[in-house]
Amino acid sequence: MIKLPKYIIIQILTELLGHCEESPIFIRKCVNTIGLVCREWRDVYLLEKLSINNYSLKSIKRYLFFKEMSKRIPFYNLKLLSTEQSIEIPADKVLDISNVSHDVYIQPLSTNMTKLARYKNITRITLSNCIYTTLRDFSLLVQYPKLTSIYVTYLNAKKKISKQLDTKDYFQGVPDTQFNHTIEDITISTMDNSAEPFVLHNITQFKRFTKLFYISLDRLSVDLNNLIELLDQNQSIEYLSLDSIIFLESSGTITSLNHFLQLFSNCTNSKVNILNIHQIEDLDKKVLVSLINSSLPIENLTLMVRKLITTTTEPTETKTETQSTDTSEMEIKNTRLKHLYIYLSLQLILDIHCLWRSQSSIESLVLAIPNFKLQDSIQHHLKTLKSLTVPLNEVSMPTYIQLIISNLPNLKELVVVPKSNTIFHDFSSLHTLISSLVYNNNNMDTFSIQFENLPMEIVSQFLELNHPTIKKFECISIKNLDMATLAKSLKKNQNLTSFIISKSGAGSVKKDVPSYVEFINYLTMILQQSPQFNTLKIPQPFDPIILGNEIKLNHQKSLDALELAISKSNIYTLTIGNHLDIIKIQNKYYIRDN
Repeated sequence: MIKLPKYIIIQILTELLGHCEESPIFIRKCVNTIGLVCREWRDVYLLEKLSINNYSLKSIKRYLFFKEMSKRIPFYNLKLLSTEQSIEIPADKVLDISNVSHDVYIQPLSTNMTKLARYKNITRITLSNCIYTTLRDFSLLVQYPKLTSIYVTYLNAKKKISKQLDTKDYFQGVPDTQFNHTIEDITISTMDNSAEPFVLHNITQFKRFTKLFYISLDRLSVDLNNLIELLDQNQSIEYLSLDSIIFLESSGTITSLNHFLQLFSNCTNSKVNILNIHQIEDLDKKVLVSLINSSLPIENLTLMVRKLITTTTEPTETKTETQSTDTSEMEIKNTRLKHLYIYLSLQLILDIHCLWRSQSSIESLVLAIPNFKLQDSIQHHLKTLKSLTVPLNEVSMPTYIQLIISNLPNLKELVVVPKSNTIFHDFSSLHTLISSLVYNNNNMDTFSIQFENLPMEIVSQFLELNHPTIKKFECISIKNLDMATLAKSLKKNQNLTSFIISKSGAGSVKKDVPSYVEFINYLTMILQQSPQFNTLKIPQPFDPIILGNEIKLNHQKSLDALELAISKSNIYTLTIGNHLDIIKIQNKYYIRDN
């Protein structure tokens, strides 16, 4: 008998416990059976003091389970989802608190914060539905020496739109020496799109957070110069997310996203490498090119704007005598950018990625618009591309097909999305796209179609293609899901290991919906003929209304056949509905259901 080294046993047990963390059923089974493997495993488990490192106390039932099991295995990083819990929680293990009470803005925040004073190990606090007057109580946060994350959502007061949030109030009465080395991420947002956003003043106060890594601002007005100063001087900030922000000059007048990006491009000390911007306005293409070509270390850029425009003159605030209309202004020379996501709501054609004049380092490209141009030297410019997301459009289909048959050496994933939010789609061009996959035999391993109510024949066409390298297929939903056709098509594909349908589709005729037993039989057939699957997600197609009568029938034989098929397969994630009989089988073989 071969004995495993101790470090491998520790790694196996750690992975196993991590797999079980949020499931009381799995935790119990795991703890009960570890010691049955062998004495060596039991000794390692006891001596190394292995633990459950994430557990949410969402209810009294979960608390009672924790109270029972904590006598047998340590729990850490407990997540308390309400400050009103009347249960005894070990203060030294609570690291995450979310106050989701809808009346938090009525009671003084200090009352709730005082209740939490004993939780000295808290690392994250989430506060929802706050109003402006609660802001001054945040000085109480200083009592948490390990706090790293603050998430605050404010209610807008439509009748008091002149109210302003002043960042100084976060630190009222707090010495400058405190809170310097703990906070890593801050999110401040308002909830009401219809009201005028609060003005967030003195954001430069966040410079005192020397480890601040992440800032997210949502539906706020912010002083432009203050924000630029913070980003340029706090070199710990690497992730910046701005959603529906109103940029204000020092005079209080509103300025544009273009102006912000121009100033930000000139920051010489900023370390931001992930930039997400969602604004309902136009963006000057020259400003975007300048941002990409700047010395900023941006590797991940997401832009959601109305459209890219080309202006003949630069804004007066940044124009100099040396500026010209030289075409070099529109050439991208960036070799750092790896992920580019562009969503344009009012534009049909995009060519920004064609402006590279040297080999790019783009690994993932998301183009949520109906069409885009493709330069001839695609092999050179997109050589590092690993993931491509494109909108389905018959006009641009030749471009997508050219991308596929070009066999880009690193392309792993192809995602097709709708060109608009309409529920009506012309799928004829999708047939053409799938047919072209036969010419790509390099490294593509994932094909995803993000459509509602995908026709069954589209899915069958892809499955029966039996692509030699694609291992994962997923879609949102299938219209008129036919289990017999699905089983037949899956049998013809022996390369796929992951098949995912996110949710049920529309259009099924009631008489065509399979019964509970029929569904189990089809599922058994799929697992028997395709034992290579490790992930299988098929939404519950049987009619839950008639399920009650069906359960009374003798279907144990079908369940036994399903269990046997599962035991002989490689499946570890199986999502097929919430019926108790199937859940029992999943738990028995430690199979995830999501």
